[in-house]
Amino acid sequence: MKKIMITGCGGMLGSSVYTYLKSKGGDILATDIDLNEDWLSYLDVRDYEKSRDICMKFNPEIILHLAALTSLEFCEQNPEAAHDTNYIGTLNMAKISQKLDVPLVYISTAGVFDGNKLVYTEKDKPNPINVY
Repeated sequence: MKKIMITGCGGMLGSSVYTYLKSKGGDILATDIDLNEDWLSYLDVRDYEKSRDICMKFNPEIILHLAALTSLEFCEQNPEAAHDTNYIGTLNMAKISQKLDVPLVYISTAGVFDGNKLVYTEKDKPNPINVY
């Protein structure tokens, strides 16, 4: 099993991914901004320098970027927070993975599309209808 760093590991998806990978015996750095479990380490993906330093110290072979604000209502009421976490945080992790020359796995939402088609592919142009 590879050395894996997971961002946003305190959420539903992140904690499930962590539990699965941990059962496979991986060397995992599970991070989140909200330390709601004792196995989490603090990481704010919006802070490039601190995120970079933590990544450089751990030196992962892969980064699973799961950190996001996922409440549609919260994002609509707090567009700056949504931008900072969902866009800047993701951009930061992409830059860091490129700097480390490691793969970045990013789980997104179908919310980047307008819903005018039944099926979308990665080649379709995003056209979000909300801030999230």
